[in-house]
Amino acid sequence: MIEIPQLLTIGEAARALGMRESTLRDWRIDRKNIAFVKVGDAIRVDAREIERFIAAHTEPPVAKTVATVAQGGVRDDQPKRAKTIEFPA
Repeated sequence: MIEIPQLLTIGEAARALGMRESTLRDWRIDRKNIAFVKVGDAIRVDAREIERFIAAHTEPPVAKTVATVAQGGVRDDQPKRAKTIEFPA
């Protein structure tokens, strides 16, 4: 049996993405970012296309970087202290 996809209106798709309808309409005209389905005069977006778009534009978290730098004088006979600096993710 054929699986029938859930088709969203431009407004529903825009709300799902948190975007303006005009942005999706521009994308349709420019044929970029999301595939659209035309049924008669109606323009629809397959719900799976929204999921694909979100997955393609999801960035993984960045690991926190920790560096240890030496503090103290430049002379070798002086003790050096280490300081740990954490960089935000």
